[in-house]
Order: sequence, then structure tokens, then C-alpha cells
Amino acid sequence: MSRNPNAKIRLKATNGNFDMNIALASAPIAYSGGATFEEVARPQMIGMTKYAGNALLHLEVPVLLDGWGPAGDREDQGERLNKILSLCFGAKGNPPPSFEASAPTLPFSGTVFKMEGLPDLTDEPPRIYGEGGTLFRQALTLKMIQFVDPADLEFKKVDPSPKVAGAGAIGQAEPVATEVLREGETYLGVAARVYHDAGRGPEIMRANGDVNPFKQLPKGKRLRLPRSE
Repeated sequence: MSRNPNAKIRLKATNGNFDMNIALASAPIAYSGGATFEEVARPQMIGMTKYAGNALLHLEVPVLLDGWGPAGDREDQGERLNKILSLCFGAKGNPPPSFEASAPTLPFSGTVFKMEGLPDLTDEPPRIYGEGGTLFRQALTLKMIQFVDPADLEFKKVDPSPKVAGAGAIGQAEPVATEVLREGETYLGVAARVYHDAGRGPEIMRANGDVNPFKQLPKGKRLRLPRSE
């Protein structure tokens, strides 16, 4: 695994305490999640495929901390590695911080994640230590899971239309609008938060007359949401 000199991933904590650009490695990014289906058997008939919802995204992202260079032009990577590890632990008993991950080649760029576990430290390319244990190069694989905070979901109850006299029914609660909760949140991030499906970001984008699902939105901006199917 070598460094990809033209690609970086940005990890930006939602609490504002972490913001780092890290070089992506040449190894492919592995991911799972998204739409899930169940196979339903039917007696003496072909089975059915039943949509079961959207699973959380799981990403494994190979990155490379590389400060190796000619003598006099080498950078210690130990502090950067410790900062990345800090995303795996919560301070003072709190949960680990959530962060937005974005990169041109990252699936569902702009989605909010948490670290699913400690990163895998690898030795390809070989790590490089200097005198006194200074770390100049370290390859690692970040293990991330999509984070959807129930407190972020905003729902609005709507009256049924038309009303049936005497029925006394109340319309089903469904999201009709939301506000951008974090500065720089994208349409993909809003879709992941509201619908648990970042793939619906373009729908929200179009509902708001925009053309860029990766556009960074200002905090507090009110968005129209398409009806949930």
C-alpha cells in the first residue's frame, strides 16, 4: 500500500474539537450497508424480495501518515496518530465524538460517522522510526460506522386531508422540514440524519432547488424535505 498523493480525507468533529486532513492510501476503500432486503419464501412459488430498510454504513478507509523525507525535512507523525486515536474514546466517560468524513473518492462523502473501533495499524508500507522512537511513517485503516443521533431527527405532525367527519383520526407524523444542525452539513448528511439513508441526499437537494449534493450548508438553514415513502 502506497500513498495516494492526490487524495486526502478530511475528518471534522461535530463538536469543533478536531479537524484533520489525512492522505488516503492507494488501497481501495471497503464499505457495506445501505439498502437491505429479506428473502420471503412462498409455498410452491418463487420467493419474494422484501425491502427491509437501510442499514448503517460501515467503512474501512486505508490512510497513510507519512512524514518521511530527506534529512532535515522529516515530520514526526506520533502526535497526528494520537489525535486520530482520540476519536475512538470519549473524554470523561462521554461517548466518542462524532465527525464528518469527506473526500472526493469517499462513498457517501459528508456523512457523519463515529469510529467503530481502534484503527488497524499495518506495516505496508513499512513504518519508519527515527532515533528515540520518533514515528515518521505509519499506515493504518480507519474503521468507521455511520452515526445517526435520534435527537437530531425532527418530525412535524400534520393533519389528515381530507378529514373524515367523526373519525377523530390524527395524521401520521412524518418529516416535512428540517434545519441544518451543523455548519457545513451537506444534503447527503441531512439525508443520513433524517432518513437514515445518505443516498436520498439528491432528493432533498432537488426539493430545495439546488444542484450540488455535496454543497456545505449554513447552520440553521431550513430545508424542505420530500415525503418519506
